[in-house]
Amino acid sequence: MEGEKTMRAIAIILFVIVTACSYNPKTADTYKILLGKKCTQDGKIYSYVWLHTVFGNPIVKKEWCK
Repeated sequence: MEGEKTMRAIAIILFVIVTACSYNPKTADTYKILLGKKCTQDGKIYSYVWLHTVFGNPIVKKEWCK
């Protein structure tokens, strides 16, 4: 009985360690919705709705609209 509880506890700890270490959100394609008029850096392309990746530098800004 005692050995079974110990093995179950070890299995749970290993499961938590493996699952916690295997997830890297920066490799996932995660996007956010940007609303309002925003333009590309050269000001030639604009839209009122953008899907932008959560990671990295912004590709559109309100300030870039001419």
